[in-house]
Amino acid sequence: MSSTLRSSDGRVIVPARLRRRRVEVRRDQGRRRLRRLVTFGVLALIVAGGWALLRSPLLAVDEVTVSGSAHVERAEVVTAGGLGPGTAMMDVSPGRVETRLEALPWIARAKVSRQWPNRVQVTLVDRKPVAQVAAGRSFALVDDSGRVLQTLSGRAADLPLLEGRHAAEPGDRIASATSLLATAAALPSVYRKQVGGIGSSRDGSVTLTLTDGGVVDLGSSDDFAAKFASLSAVLDHLGSLGAGCRVDVSVPTSPTLEPEYGCA
Repeated sequence: MSSTLRSSDGRVIVPARLRRRRVEVRRDQGRRRLRRLVTFGVLALIVAGGWALLRSPLLAVDEVTVSGSAHVERAEVVTAGGLGPGTAMMDVSPGRVETRLEALPWIARAKVSRQWPNRVQVTLVDRKPVAQVAAGRSFALVDDSGRVLQTLSGRAADLPLLEGRHAAEPGDRIASATSLLATAAALPSVYRKQVGGIGSSRDGSVTLTLTDGGVVDLGSSDDFAAKFASLSAVLDHLGSLGAGCRVDVSVPTSPTLEPEYGCA
């Protein structure tokens, strides 16, 4: 058994060796706490310094390069994408900027990349107009999805008019024109100036009104390759299709002409 040493007044006597050990333990604990505090302080300074650097003018957007679009100006891209001078590079989210740019009427796809420390690269792909529709006293270009791309004061010479359809504002879509848009998108380039309008009958059949006055019945909006090949053969034979003439290629292998004689 161990006994506790006490002084004459009853106080416990701690051996010198044990006292030194206790002092060393306390000092070691203090040093560990100090190291932790210093480490945390350094980390806090690093984080604060990094945050300040990311927010400093040294890492702000000062160059935006734009390529790929023939219809959208750089200034419009900068404004729509929120890429104005002084914007922190860390605040430029490529995905969000792409979404904003693809909301522009003309833009089909956008690709945005950050090139540190100060540059943002934007690559755009334009939508392709396939037809035009009436827009009050003006005309509007539309793509194959029916999206309104731009309003023009006059009619475009090389795009068919979708008959009975009207446009709203650029960026909107015209409704109930799926078959007409599909026909316009499939129209061979050789016919783009010959076809003045694309319409539909009550049964949904698609018709082409030619600039020389003739009418072409396509039937349903499918099998375009065969139908346009059949139409080409008929026109090559006739030379032209004048007013009052109607050719039916809804069954491509058996085109019919009305009136049968004296049409051209």
